[in-house]
Amino acid sequence: MASSFARIIAELSHGMTLRPGDAVLTGTPSGIGNAREPRIFLGDGDLVVTRVGGLGELRNRVRRTRLA
Repeated sequence: MASSFARIIAELSHGMTLRPGDAVLTGTPSGIGNAREPRIFLGDGDLVVTRVGGLGELRNRVRRTRLA
C-alpha cells in the first residue's frame, strides 16, 4: 500500500466529512490484476464482494457498458 490508512483518512477528511459507517475502499493491492502473468481483470458479470466483520457485506456485479 502506497499510503497508510491514517494518511488516507486525513487526506479524505480535508474535502469531506467522514461519518461512522462510511466505507473507504483503497483499491487493488500489489500482486493482483495487471501485475500477474497473464494479466487478470474484472469482466462483465464478475461479482465484487466487500465484507466487514460484524457489519455485513456489499455486493456489486460488474457490467460492461458501451460509451456514447
